[in-house]
Amino acid sequence: MGNCFGKPKSDSFSGSGQTLANANSTPAPKPVIAAPNKPVSASYAPTPAQGRVVGGSSPALSSNDPRVAAAMAAEERLKSSQSKSQKGKLGKQLDAQKSQSHNKVLDETSRETRLARDADANVEVRTWN
Repeated sequence: MGNCFGKPKSDSFSGSGQTLANANSTPAPKPVIAAPNKPVSASYAPTPAQGRVVGGSSPALSSNDPRVAAAMAAEERLKSSQSKSQKGKLGKQLDAQKSQSHNKVLDETSRETRLARDADANVEVRTWN
């Protein structure tokens, strides 16, 4: 019994294969290596002489220095963030908390926790019979 998809034993080595002991074999032909082609020069400029403008219509700067453009963008972001100052009560509290140092925030939180704990202790003393 054998595999239903297998070959019969007589067909195993009947192909055109070679055995290792065959010394009369002819060497395989070497592939022909084509000579490298001459590089083709580009018909376009790989980098443009000047950068391209991206985005909406903004006034063109007299200098194309990226630092100047970055500084102007930072100033615009600062102005837009300052114009959003009407945040309401929570926004004002958040701004006040951000302006405090880390130690001041921790001290304030600790003080509030102590006051709540003292108030709870006073309630227990009053209700004790």
